[in-house]
Amino acid sequence: MEQYVEEVAKKSTGKHWALFFFWTIAMMVLMFSPYGQWFWLLLPFVVTEFAKAMDLL
Repeated sequence: MEQYVEEVAKKSTGKHWALFFFWTIAMMVLMFSPYGQWFWLLLPFVVTEFAKAMDLL
């Protein structure tokens, strides 16, 4: 009886972590600027990159 081993390809998430930190910093800068009420427009980018960095998507 042969046993089949499924190889799981390890994905590189470094790019997504870098983009997550970039968007998070951009959101914080926008939050404390005179246009702070618009910080929520960057939330989709922050959340999406976090999910990709955690390999949830």
